[in-house]
Amino acid sequence: MRRALQNVFEWLAHRRSPGSVRTSTYEQLKMERTLEAVVHRSGSGRVLEVGCGQGVLTHRMAMMGLSVVAVDLNPSAVDMARRRCADQPRVTVLRGDVGRLPLVNAFDVVVLAELLYDLGSSARARLCEQLVGLLVDRGYIVAVDPWPGVMRFERELRAHSELVLVEESVHPDGGRSYAVSTYQRPDSRRLS
Repeated sequence: MRRALQNVFEWLAHRRSPGSVRTSTYEQLKMERTLEAVVHRSGSGRVLEVGCGQGVLTHRMAMMGLSVVAVDLNPSAVDMARRRCADQPRVTVLRGDVGRLPLVNAFDVVVLAELLYDLGSSARARLCEQLVGLLVDRGYIVAVDPWPGVMRFERELRAHSELVLVEESVHPDGGRSYAVSTYQRPDSRRLS
C-alpha cells in the first residue's frame, strides 16, 4: 500500500511540468492570479505552500520578497523544488505531512494551489483544521481549484467556523474554468 501511494505521489509530481507554466498562457495567467491574491494579503510576508510540487510557484513568491515554507509529500518533487529554490535564502522546502511537521501558527497566508481535488473529504477536513491552526489572526488561505468543482473541493474551508470566504474570482480561461478563493481567519479575540 505504501509503495502504491508513493507511485501516486511520483505521478502527481510530474503531471504538470514547469515547462507548461512557461509556455501555456492558461498556466501563466493562473499563476499570476494566484500570486496576486497571495502578495495582496501577505502581511509580514510569511507564506506556507502546501503541495508545492516542483517549486515553480514557491520560487516566484520568493522572488517577490516573501518568506516561503514549501511542503510536499513526494521526495522527487521536494528535491526538484529544493534545486529550483537553491538561490532563494527565504525559502525552506520540507518533505512530509504538513500536520506532522513542527510548524507554528506564524503564517500570514497558506497557499493550496490545485491540491484539494486530489484529496478525499475526510483528508480535506483534517487538512483544513491543521491549516487554520497555522494561520496568524487575520491570516488567509488562498485556494485554487477547478470551477465549479470548487464548491465540492473547498466545502470544508467554506464550512469552517474560523474561516470566512472574503473573495472569489472565477476565470474561464481556455475553457478550463478555475477559481481563486480567499478565506480569512478573523481576529481570535472577536471569536471569544
